[in-house]
Amino acid sequence: MIPTLITHHNVEFDLQHLQQRYQKLQWTCQDARVANFRVRIHCSDHCISEEIFDVPPQGAMCFTRHGKTRIFDPDRHQWSLELPAIIDALFAKPTERLRLTTERNWFIVQLSMKHPLPNGERYYCFLRFRDLGKVSDDPLTHNIHLQIESAYSRNTHPLTPHGNEQIMFGRLLERLIT
Repeated sequence: MIPTLITHHNVEFDLQHLQQRYQKLQWTCQDARVANFRVRIHCSDHCISEEIFDVPPQGAMCFTRHGKTRIFDPDRHQWSLELPAIIDALFAKPTERLRLTTERNWFIVQLSMKHPLPNGERYYCFLRFRDLGKVSDDPLTHNIHLQIESAYSRNTHPLTPHGNEQIMFGRLLERLIT
């Protein structure tokens, strides 16, 4: 779980924008049924940190999970300030397309950010989805977990299987429950 406030090299950083939250979406399925989704949105520390292989410098904020240490990255933090809006845009326009990676997670791309990206790079947000179960048959309602696994800039396109599988956000949620 990401804390709400951290100190990195004697500077405080607010992380409230990455706290777990919920969104709702109503979607008309291909069979004309209306499905309601209650989506729990959870961010990984990968959105604000990068892997570190050496001993972290004194005063650095580090995250350790599964025996691996990651160090806080102020640039990733600045870009992460836009993550809530990026995710909210999926709910506002559920026909937005996500792309599948070879790791079987999904990604969306931002070409520009308020905090400048390095020259030639794009901002990639990697997502993983899980159906947490049906809540009701009438109306059809499901709980979904959306994990923002990682989000960072890069100049290479993620590897994708079979060309570049894409699916609308709403259709992906529908696929989870069928």
